[in-house]
Amino acid sequence: MEYERFRELLAKHLDGGELSPAERTEFQQALQDVPITIQDEIADDLLAQRTKMITWNSSDKARVYQRIQSIMKDADTSNPARVSRLARFSNAALWLCMVGLAATAWYVRSEFGKSNTAELTAQSTIAEDIDLLADTEPILKMPDGRQLSVHQSATDSLQRLGIQIRRDERGTYYEIQKVDKLASSGETPLYAFQTPKGTTSRIRLADGTEVVLNSHSILRYPSTFSGNERRVILEGEAYFDVAHRANQPFIVAIAETEIKVLGTTFNVSAYTEDKTITTTLLSGKVQFKRGQQHFTLLPGEQSISTPSQFTKQTVAVQGYVMWMDGFFFFENQSIASILETVKRWYDLDEITFQTRSEERFSGTFKRSKSLQELLSNLERLGQTRYKIQGRRVVVMK
Repeated sequence: MEYERFRELLAKHLDGGELSPAERTEFQQALQDVPITIQDEIADDLLAQRTKMITWNSSDKARVYQRIQSIMKDADTSNPARVSRLARFSNAALWLCMVGLAATAWYVRSEFGKSNTAELTAQSTIAEDIDLLADTEPILKMPDGRQLSVHQSATDSLQRLGIQIRRDERGTYYEIQKVDKLASSGETPLYAFQTPKGTTSRIRLADGTEVVLNSHSILRYPSTFSGNERRVILEGEAYFDVAHRANQPFIVAIAETEIKVLGTTFNVSAYTEDKTITTTLLSGKVQFKRGQQHFTLLPGEQSISTPSQFTKQTVAVQGYVMWMDGFFFFENQSIASILETVKRWYDLDEITFQTRSEERFSGTFKRSKSLQELLSNLERLGQTRYKIQGRRVVVMK
């Protein structure tokens, strides 16, 4: 399909027009055929144009979202690759129609119980700024304690360690290949792939499982999966698309918690400083185990695990994987929680609170180089003010 035709169909979709049966089939096929990077560019351009022309209310967003969901429901679910691409496009672009039209609409609930929404177009009042880190590279830590920068290492050195740098229509990814066990031990050694602050990394493990690591996250993995299970260890946040092996379940270990799956797509956020493990299931089924506690998650469900309890709820899962496509997503979050997320991306040294607010925000924000813009958006909606001093953010009245 020509890219211009894809643009026409998507534009009609966003403007409220109903696609004919033939157009729906054509659109579904386009989501499989058009490269993801091109889809994102076209969607961003169309959404940016509409932000300048109109203000969408909640019923507009809900109407578009229902049409998107209808197209996805009618898709050929027997093809896992197609389902993945449909879900990804919904996450990356069309989901924005429901939660904020290209990340410009924000919602805040203050300590007084009042609600407010706003289209954020005013100029920033924050003088200084902090950019995303430039040229950050993933680090590989070897079983013997050595570590190396993946992109600065020679290709043959990486190959000996079982890593190939590859590219596809979605960009760069790191393919993990089998390497020999250490001669001094009969155990398969664990490597640690670390994504620095300010970037994400996509990894394909030896079994075909795909993992996307969020900023400031570490995945510990063996170069090959032997025995009766496939086990990895996560610190931080990652999205997993697990290759199905009926007789060899995939286990993600996080501190004292284990998540067990066979073939599933899910997101796990387990940053140490958050003191919670949040798991959001997109497809398949996962089983949790911590001590004597066990429970199961089904698609569309999310669990939040703290040191003292498990809770489970139904959520709109698309928002929780938008980080893979360059967006911050906040759902009824406090200022402290939002700034903790921001800190991991902009490598802040410190967040100083001169005041504590009960305000909670929901919205999306396109990650760019500007921390100033994000904080200015929060200022316009709430009662709190912010100051950037070097690599420090001060929260004020």
